Amino acid sequence: MNQFFRILILAAFVAISCSREVIDDDDMPKILADIYMTDRAILNNPMSIRGTDSSRVYESLLNKYGYKTEDLTYTLDYYLPRPTKLKIYFTEAKTILENKEKRVSEKISALKYRDSLLAPVKRIIDQPDSLKDIDSYIRSLRWMLSPEKHPGWRLFMADSIQKRYEIPMLTKWWINNLSSKQNSFLKYEKNSRPISLPLDKPADPERLSLPEH
Repeated sequence: MNQFFRILILAAFVAISCSREVIDDDDMPKILADIYMTDRAILNNPMSIRGTDSSRVYESLLNKYGYKTEDLTYTLDYYLPRPTKLKIYFTEAKTILENKEKRVSEKISALKYRDSLLAPVKRIIDQPDSLKDIDSYIRSLRWMLSPEKHPGWRLFMADSIQKRYEIPMLTKWWINNLSSKQNSFLKYEKNSRPISLPLDKPADPERLSLPEH
């Protein structure tokens, strides 16, 4: 009977061992790189895992690749007698991290360059209203880039050279700023009815007649 239980326990142990798998060569470097980035994130913000079982921190990371924590442990144990293979994995993981760092650095540089280009425009948009707003170029920029900040301007620039910059994108700007053009005669004439003219123009009695030939 005892022999039966020993065989049963041994079979269960073998079954559990067989349920583990060695992580694929393509996935192992990616997993090691993700583990490194996870470790750095935890070091920078240790409160983020407060109350979490530290042994399960990487479970979701491994699940993304279709593995479990037991698979990672089993794989590391499997390759411990083969340090050359482990060194290849860690070297490839290092390359992955360096490439990611390069892409992040390039993106940060691009964002800084963009911010440096937009800094003068941002100052124009954020500056309080003042007499400097008379400049039509500044007003147009503020209207086009941030129209909601200045919905009530009613400025009129007579200079056509300055008015060429007046190209805001909202129709409300046109309502607020464009003066309606009316015919001055119709606006100020008390009697705007049409004036009838005689069809036959009478001869001028004072007009000198031509001498006869």
